[in-house]
Amino acid sequence: MKRLRLGIATGAIAAAFAVPAASAATATPATPVLSGALASLANCGYDAGSPVFSRWLDPFSYSLAPQGDLASTNGWTLSGATRSSSHDSYGLSTGSLAFTHNGDSATTPWMCVNLQNPTVRFLTIDQGGLGLGTFVVVLRYLTPNGSVVRLPISVAKPLRSWEPSLPVVLGLNLLSIASTNGWTAVSLELDATGLVKGETISADGFYVDPCRSR
Repeated sequence: MKRLRLGIATGAIAAAFAVPAASAATATPATPVLSGALASLANCGYDAGSPVFSRWLDPFSYSLAPQGDLASTNGWTLSGATRSSSHDSYGLSTGSLAFTHNGDSATTPWMCVNLQNPTVRFLTIDQGGLGLGTFVVVLRYLTPNGSVVRLPISVAKPLRSWEPSLPVVLGLNLLSIASTNGWTAVSLELDATGLVKGETISADGFYVDPCRSR
């Protein structure tokens, strides 16, 4: 059974990100694969993972991303977005991030992922307004010299109830950042757009399949 994947913003990006099938990896590295101050901050330890999205017919195993339950946001970078104590009713998070204005953004802590097509999922909701709010998902990755590159890779459209995003595919193999052990440091940035007055879009429960568990 193939994992359902969220559409990449353009056909060119989708084509560039196509990856061949690969065997599943199970171990995580003790340290980030790239050097530099940002890489040294990446969280490379994950739990064993479980099929947390199975109620939505996704049988694959995901691990909680660093601070993905939003119990704390001290590793996040928030610009306009704020932490809220409200959250989904599925037990996947203990808080959420609220976006009330276009341009509000939130960036996850740095994390380690495998180059074999890692995926991320999170839950979203749109409340108030016209229901047109959307998240632009931006991949932030480190080049071999330690500089940060931002690359929009997808969009997530919240509905009127808490529902998971489609899996966001982090196609990294053609970005010239491969390392000897196949892991690298990345973060995800969510940017709010399409909001009108009185509308709030929220996100919580960030989970990662760091090494393609299939």
